[in-house]
Amino acid sequence: MAWRDDASSIRFASGFRLPTPNFGAFRFSPGAEYYCISDDVTEIYATAHPGVRLAQAPFVADRIFHQSGRVHVFGYDAPYYRRTRVHKEIVGRAFRIDNDALTADGDFHIPRPWAIAGPFAPVDLDPWSDSLLCVDIRALTSLGDAHPYGLFLSDALIRILRSASNG
Repeated sequence: MAWRDDASSIRFASGFRLPTPNFGAFRFSPGAEYYCISDDVTEIYATAHPGVRLAQAPFVADRIFHQSGRVHVFGYDAPYYRRTRVHKEIVGRAFRIDNDALTADGDFHIPRPWAIAGPFAPVDLDPWSDSLLCVDIRALTSLGDAHPYGLFLSDALIRILRSASNG
């Protein structure tokens, strides 16, 4: 269990206080077994051992997930976004859990169909598969409202939806 008392640190039930960056993101995995702190890079920790960094990813994480002996982080390339103001892809890294350590097990790049400024972000990881739910928000007209689109990146789901809408 952890909570934020002020803008400078996270306090854990054990009494441990973890300083946080001024403008960094702080995320827990569902179930709160792992958490990450992101500034330009992401540092990953186990809630059971707060403050002991287990791994690092070279991007800003929007989400962290724990499932089937793995920890996944997904986010975006902050330096690229600051230069261009464009979200071109979702980046991710998978880690294998080895006792009390995390070992990098693969990187992901999920390209956006059209690189634009609106958010393209991870939302949820299906706990029974490796399908990632993403949201793609864009303004369809210059003055209109943004329209969100959610999708699982799975060919099987796309085929099921196509057959349901045609039938």
